[in-house]
Formats: sequence, structure tokens, C-alpha cells
Amino acid sequence: LDRTVSGFFNIDNIGFYAREGWNSFAYVDDVKCLVSEIPVTIGDFGKATFCSDIPLDFSKCEVTAYVASSATGAEVTMSKVEAIPALTGVYLKAEPGEYGIAVPAEATAPATNYLKGVITDTVVLQTEGDNTNFFLSADGFKKATESSTLAGGKAYLSLPNSMFASDVNVLSVILDDVTAIEETLVRPAENGVLCDLSGRRIEQPKRGIYIQGSKKVVFK
Repeated sequence: LDRTVSGFFNIDNIGFYAREGWNSFAYVDDVKCLVSEIPVTIGDFGKATFCSDIPLDFSKCEVTAYVASSATGAEVTMSKVEAIPALTGVYLKAEPGEYGIAVPAEATAPATNYLKGVITDTVVLQTEGDNTNFFLSADGFKKATESSTLAGGKAYLSLPNSMFASDVNVLSVILDDVTAIEETLVRPAENGVLCDLSGRRIEQPKRGIYIQGSKKVVFK
């Protein structure tokens, strides 16, 4: 702009209104908005879904982010991610409160993610083609009603019908915090022997994730 202006940003549609006179404005497109972090609120249940129109980096904050990587029976598995590109739906875990999430220059999309993020309030149907949709609830992810509105900045779970039991209304959440098992093992686990993620042999496993042979085993 070649003149002094005053104005404001509209985050839903980033642009700038430049004052041309006492009572007239001109809208200017393609304004770069430098943001260092995005606020996120975690409610009383300690979990939330989220979606942003800019990339996010969770590696240096107290909020853990997950994408929906798989599902079977009455369970959906959430895999931990550290950074996500714009428009990626995520499942968040943290103590209730408000947090600032850093904004990276860029981020790589997860290989698989059954969470779909929305930026504006969106009507979500119970089914979309061969998929069924679920909303986050206190108990997990609950099957959507025939038609529900999801608030902008949130995400819903959209699963192929072949991935879960047909009579399921609520999917339990299994958290997979392991990002690279091969790098965390000190020694290979013998077949039939359970080891923790540090490679130590476990005789009486408790709830958690273990290694048996070359496979990951989840105890609930």
C-alpha cells in the first residue's frame, strides 16, 4: 500500500480492510499474517479434537496430538504426531486448560488419518458413502446422528464400515505413543517373550504397549 492505513484482520478469511477515507474501505487480498502460536482449549475431560488452517507443532508443548491411524471391532487407535500441516484433524490430550501451539514453517502430512477437520461450522451426516462418522464424546467416539453440526476448528472420525463392528455405537480410544519401535529397542525381543519399549523383559505385564517378537502388543 502506498498510503497510511488502519484496519483489522478477520482470521476466518485472512485479508485487510484499508481505510481510504473517513467512511470507506477497500479490501486487500493476500496479506501475509505472521502468527507464532495458536490458542487451544482442552475441556474438563482432558481431550478434544482440533483443526487449524495453518500448520502446527506440538513437540514443545504440554498437549499431545494424535491422528486416527486404524480401527477394529469397537476400538480406534490414535497414533502420536508432533507436527501437522494445515487442515489436518487431530485428537488432543492434556490437562484441562488453555495452551499455545507453535506454528512451524511447514509439516508433513500423516500417512493415514481417519479424522476429518473442519474450519467452519459444518453439517456432518451419519454416513458418507461407505463410511460412518463419529463425534468425540466423554466415552470415546460416538456414532453421529442422522445430521449434526460440528463447530469450526474441530474434527470428526470417518471410518470405512468394514473397519468396525456393525453394532458399535461408541468406539473406545487406544493411544499409541510409539513413533519408532525399532529405534527404542535395546535388543530384539525373543519370540513369546514380552519386552517393554526399552527392551527389558516383562514377566507380569500391566496395561500398556509391549513388544513380542517383532510385533507390538497392547494390554488393556
